Amino acid sequence: MASLTPFPDSARRRRAVVPVPRVEPESLADGLAGGAAPQVATKADLAALEARLHRHMWIVAATMVSLNVGLTVALLRLLP
Repeated sequence: MASLTPFPDSARRRRAVVPVPRVEPESLADGLAGGAAPQVATKADLAALEARLHRHMWIVAATMVSLNVGLTVALLRLLP
């Protein structure tokens, strides 16, 4: 009879720790100085985005209200 193990051999191999190559600080600093740094949003960018999202939220809400009123009126006219 085969012995019961929690993981078959293939699963044990997949769970093995893979070594991550070490990045030297100098090469990392050179890459960041060379324009590889991600773009950073400023407070003004975030404020503009918030205002834009707020405006779109009001447009969506007004659309939902107008559709609801329109459907209600249509149903009241159709149903006796």
